[in-house]
Amino acid sequence: FAQRYNVFQKYTTIAAIRMHDEVTNELSSIMMMAQQSIEPQTTHDQEHENSREILQRATTTVHRARN
Repeated sequence: FAQRYNVFQKYTTIAAIRMHDEVTNELSSIMMMAQQSIEPQTTHDQEHENSREILQRATTTVHRARN
C-alpha cells in the first residue's frame, strides 16, 4: 500500500507542478497584455479590447486553477 501511495503522491505532485507552470505562464501573458494597455500609443479601442481579453483569460485561469 505504501508503495502505491508514494506513486500516487508522485503523480499528484507532477500534475500540480504542471498546473502551476500553466497558470504561471497564463498570468505572465495577462500581465504583458495589461502592460500593453497602458502604453501611451495604445488607442482607446485597443484598451477596451485588451481589458476584455485580460478579464476572459484571468477568469479561465482562475477556473482552471480551482479544478
